[in-house]
Amino acid sequence: TGLIGMAWVMFWRWAKRKVKNPLHDSGTMFCSAAVTRVLQAAKYPGVESFDPDSTSPEDLLEFFLKDEAQ
Repeated sequence: TGLIGMAWVMFWRWAKRKVKNPLHDSGTMFCSAAVTRVLQAAKYPGVESFDPDSTSPEDLLEFFLKDEAQ
């Protein structure tokens, strides 16, 4: 069900709005959520404001490409 909820999130991303996955199960997480949580635990600069439950792989890619360019 989490993947179906991610379709909802991606639709709103397309519309330039950030929403949370309405079908998110608190006992599971997507890879992007896991990566975000690890980066936050490591206090990686710039990720403290990310919400792990609504961070997409595209958000992480954009963040790291921007970070690499600096």
